[in-house]
Amino acid sequence: MYPFEADKISPKNRWYIAAYSSEISMKPFERSFFNISVALYRTEAGKVVAM
Repeated sequence: MYPFEADKISPKNRWYIAAYSSEISMKPFERSFFNISVALYRTEAGKVVAM
């Protein structure tokens, strides 16, 4: 983790909050983390998926 690479401002190998539970439904939506797009949605069983 330390020291960071010169062009990095945050460690990637950590947990970050992606969304509030109330924001995530069965309809996928996009969030970006470290310039990487992630789709978030819930399955029919209600489980959260991030891919």
